[in-house]
Amino acid sequence: MWTMFMVQSRGCMPFSGSPMEERAVLKDTANKSNKVLKALFPTKSLDLLARLSRDELVELLAQEPAQCGDDLEPVSAEEELKCIELSPQQDFEWDELVETRDPVVDVSDDVNGLSLALDNNSSYLGISSIKAIIRVIIQIFPDAKTWILDGNSPAADTFQEGPRPVDEALLPDEILCINAYFTHLHNNNPLVDEEAFRSKHLNGPHNDSRWIAFFNMVLTMGSIAASDTRNHAHFVFYRRAYPHMNLESLGAGHLETVQALAILGGSYLHYLNKPNLASVIIGAALRMAVALGLHLEPAHNPENISKEVRLLFETRRRTWWCLFYFDTWASATLGRPSLGRWDPHCITADLPTALGPEDLGAICLRSSVEFCKIGTAIQDRFARAPLISSREILAFDAQLLQWELQVPSQLRELEAKYPSLRAPCGLLRSRYLNLRLVLHRPRLLISSLRRENRAVQQPEELKVIDTCREIAAATVQEIASSWFENQISAWNAVWLLFQATMVPLLGLFSGPDHEEVPKWRQSIEKSLSLFYEMRDFSLTADRSHEVVAKIYEASKKARMSPLNAQSGVQNAWTWAEDQFWPLQEEMDWFSFPEFGGVTFDTEFLAGANNQGSH
Repeated sequence: MWTMFMVQSRGCMPFSGSPMEERAVLKDTANKSNKVLKALFPTKSLDLLARLSRDELVELLAQEPAQCGDDLEPVSAEEELKCIELSPQQDFEWDELVETRDPVVDVSDDVNGLSLALDNNSSYLGISSIKAIIRVIIQIFPDAKTWILDGNSPAADTFQEGPRPVDEALLPDEILCINAYFTHLHNNNPLVDEEAFRSKHLNGPHNDSRWIAFFNMVLTMGSIAASDTRNHAHFVFYRRAYPHMNLESLGAGHLETVQALAILGGSYLHYLNKPNLASVIIGAALRMAVALGLHLEPAHNPENISKEVRLLFETRRRTWWCLFYFDTWASATLGRPSLGRWDPHCITADLPTALGPEDLGAICLRSSVEFCKIGTAIQDRFARAPLISSREILAFDAQLLQWELQVPSQLRELEAKYPSLRAPCGLLRSRYLNLRLVLHRPRLLISSLRRENRAVQQPEELKVIDTCREIAAATVQEIASSWFENQISAWNAVWLLFQATMVPLLGLFSGPDHEEVPKWRQSIEKSLSLFYEMRDFSLTADRSHEVVAKIYEASKKARMSPLNAQSGVQNAWTWAEDQFWPLQEEMDWFSFPEFGGVTFDTEFLAGANNQGSH
């Protein structure tokens, strides 16, 4: 029989009991002790641990992969995702009702991360979401949660009952709104036949429900493009369209209904920060479009059809591909599967055809569609297990780089000539950088969770991480040079800028001594300056500035904290203490041969814990 002693902080006591009880206790003790050791040192053998000194054990602990929650098994990359993705067991729900909230006040949603609400009662978001980055920051440095949320005033606490009233006598002229729509929005998503639309408007009025919805959604977005954030005329036009886009409207399929839903779900609801509702609406529009056969190329011979029918076919194609474009971009930062958005065997609609040498919308949309096909493949890969590898990321990135080289030179040349191309071209460049950022970010998150030393990382992993940070910096510079004082430009710029800025913010927590820290700080401070400049042209600019500033200040506190100096050792010991001390109350701890002579010394554990707090 082994000689065993109970190790307690008050001293040693011999164990007494029957042989069977003694064997059962030994077995249970061995299992629990082994579990704790594996949690602390998942990649090291017990023989190695037994030979290390106290200081060496503390140093080794700082190099071990991060641990998540109550799971005491060695952590893989997939298991680490559980730290930053809510599981299906969570109560996913959200409330984005437009009619009951003031869109000017309600600038935060559970997707854009501006509410800083990280608990459940939100929609499901995957690893490509903004919330994933915030969760990693808090996982690395738990005290950051308190600092970031200190004085936080999410929009949920400031909702006003219903939208603000607008004097309809002060509404902008309809022609002004129509002109603004075709100047600032049409070339980015050319689903409206401009000539036919203007002609029908001038020959009006028309009382059919689908036209009222379609016409007023164009006015809704046009009024936004023609004004700054102090003008709320868009909500009046939206309320005119709203009754004609209810469930009954889904019972009668028509091209104009699809177009109205596309503008609502593809643009306006995102402007109001209602991304989940937008996703639902675009889903309905896609289903109606399929029912209308928009995804199929007509079998008619183009030589035997009239100009009017040819233009109708082109509008159908453009509407389909605009839906494809809207759904891809809306899903890019949600981390949700595409559910078969793109299948070349089922979708036969031709790409948009330019109706003339200066058909700018067709040129932009063709480039966007090819880009979105790559984005859809990336999105579907993110939704599958295992976690995307560095090699896969580099392969996808090569496709994106090749796409960028093939962007028509005509588009670049026309941008300087036509002001209406300024917004879509700037947005296309920024979204190209954003998709590359989203593609590289998962490996950055995992590396940050583990706080890995660059010396032990594989070359491919290092390339992905470094590229992610370079893209974030390039995005800030691109937005600084391309945005202009218009709501359509600033609205998209703020969202993309916020995503890019989260990367250097994460770096300040995961690598506070990294040689690139000065560059990260410079990039963050540039973003703060841009948010301030955009405040009159973006509903979310002020809140984005506030959230970035909070996290930035928290990173400075974290750097000065003694916990940070321990490179995560303190947090690891705190976690170990939470797991270890409850077991002490249940059972006695022993030294026995299975563990190579490793003895659990509670004074050592407590000393290491206290050492990190000085």
